[in-house]
Amino acid sequence: MPNITMQKVADIAGVSIKTVSRVINKESGVNKETRKRILAIVEELDYQPNLAARGLAAARSFLIALLYENPSDSYITSLQDGALTSCREHDYGLLIHPCKHHDTNFCDSVKSMVRQSRVDGLILTPPLCDHEELLDMLDERGLKYVRISPLEENDRSPVVYADEFSAAYRMTEYLVSQGHTRIGFVTGHPNRSGTERRLKGYRQALKDAELQLDPSIIIQGQYTFESGETAARKLLRAKNRPTAIFASNDYMAAGVMKVAHQLKIRVPYELSIAGYDDSPLAHHIWPRLTTIDHPVRLVARQAASLLVKHLNGEPAVFDPDSIHSELVIRESTGPLVD
Repeated sequence: MPNITMQKVADIAGVSIKTVSRVINKESGVNKETRKRILAIVEELDYQPNLAARGLAAARSFLIALLYENPSDSYITSLQDGALTSCREHDYGLLIHPCKHHDTNFCDSVKSMVRQSRVDGLILTPPLCDHEELLDMLDERGLKYVRISPLEENDRSPVVYADEFSAAYRMTEYLVSQGHTRIGFVTGHPNRSGTERRLKGYRQALKDAELQLDPSIIIQGQYTFESGETAARKLLRAKNRPTAIFASNDYMAAGVMKVAHQLKIRVPYELSIAGYDDSPLAHHIWPRLTTIDHPVRLVARQAASLLVKHLNGEPAVFDPDSIHSELVIRESTGPLVD
């Protein structure tokens, strides 16, 4: 049928055009039977909403922005994929906006993007989710946002996160169960929530195993391959070197593995190496990397879904039990060999 309009759907359903708009935009405030009847008519007529008209009618753009700053390509790809999946489910568009929060014009560039694109809301990833000036600017403009893994939870916005403390705890606990008592740790970029939580999980696991914490084998990294190499040279050239090294992401773990190979240290027979994230790299290096499956796609997907609820005035409450990180054991780790 040509020229099917929202008004036509409303007339057939015997409801107002506003009610049809609410159903199409997946908003609350419509009872179950009415919603079911409208959706059946939409399907029967093959009604395709005009996105521009939809936005004008609702005074919204049905577009959300994902802001990120991260050196890991696999992390960024997973973020985008997860957020985009949710946006498609809710008939929203997704705008990808890479940022550099140290730039002097950082907030101005975000403000310009918001003004030009007319996004309805934003997803903020670390470390942008903790940028006070940015948050203040968004609050002043009345823009809604969801933060992924902020350093501190508060009532500024809904938050979504994976339990990185427990995941790092389980990895350290596993290495201890393999007989390792001297476990080096390569931290991530400072001032990132995940960095601190993973370090705390490592520390707590050692404490619960009644193992002495040695600060000299905790090395600062940057979540890059090169920083993993640098950390490995410090750890593996020490007189009393660790028998296992747990790096805060897979890229740094790969850097550790490269140095181990250069020094003729056999993995995992003389050194166990573990990472975090379960990036594609973990599958491609040899030995394949024992790591934590960090559910970035699921985190981003839930962040986008939560933001849509927030925009629709619905309760946007995150359930921490809905996201789990899994320990993935591969060939890069093994029992301590005397």
